[in-house]
Amino acid sequence: MIIQCEQCETKFRFDESRIPPEGIWVRCSRCRHEFFQPHPMAQPPAEEEMTIPDIRIDDHKPIPEVLPGIEPQPVDKTAEPAEAEGEEKEPPAEKETTRTPLTVLYLIIAVILLGSLGIWVLPDVRQKAMKMLAPHVPAIERMLGADPAKKKSGLEGIVVQSIRQRFADNAIAGRIRVIEGEVYNRSEVPFTRIRVKAELADASDAVVAQRQSYTGNILTDDELTVMPDEGIQQKLSYVQGSPVSNDRVPPGGQIPFMIVVAAEPPGVANVYLSIAGAEKLLQ
Repeated sequence: MIIQCEQCETKFRFDESRIPPEGIWVRCSRCRHEFFQPHPMAQPPAEEEMTIPDIRIDDHKPIPEVLPGIEPQPVDKTAEPAEAEGEEKEPPAEKETTRTPLTVLYLIIAVILLGSLGIWVLPDVRQKAMKMLAPHVPAIERMLGADPAKKKSGLEGIVVQSIRQRFADNAIAGRIRVIEGEVYNRSEVPFTRIRVKAELADASDAVVAQRQSYTGNILTDDELTVMPDEGIQQKLSYVQGSPVSNDRVPPGGQIPFMIVVAAEPPGVANVYLSIAGAEKLLQ
């Protein structure tokens, strides 16, 4: 059966078999109001004869703190109001407002993590994202660079400029990468034996191959086509430079260089150039 508090009108589910014939005094666990609950089968007396039984202190049993037989509910640690049939129980407003911001926060974190994973795992997506951010983030713009080959700072006063790269078909090694450019001496002293290093990196910037050559060594297209890779690297390693002398590069002077990469590993995405070494000359 369902009983209702006379004061707060809270309804409770109650086992009617626990109500004695003379009725029972109960205390509402919600508002603490005490009220008398008669037996459901008891015939109410006439209005003029209806009286409330007297309670003697000697034989009065303590009023229970909670209603007997009430089914426990999770709203609080006291009895839960009975649900009327056909009514939907609305969730507490505080729990809903607390859960909603946390759900939104979790969704934002998940989107950020998935986006970051996609950028770093998929090279094409990462390149597109970097190009989109380059105009707004100078560091990314410098990292991308204007040329396909990227540059790293070398010895102070010596810089790599006018970088170009192309591919040629070698009769022995197959497809080879040819990197060309000039080294400019911006310092106030002359240099000699300048070496340029090229580092080939994959999409994660891990170096997969590298080559070095002395400046002044330039090969013709015919030599690039017919010479084996060992012969190409040997000619590019000539210290004095040929056909341009590498003995002395004066302040404000420049000298060309060439780097050839054969049997290139797959997945090369970036090329970094730097000055691998140089020697200063006395005035």
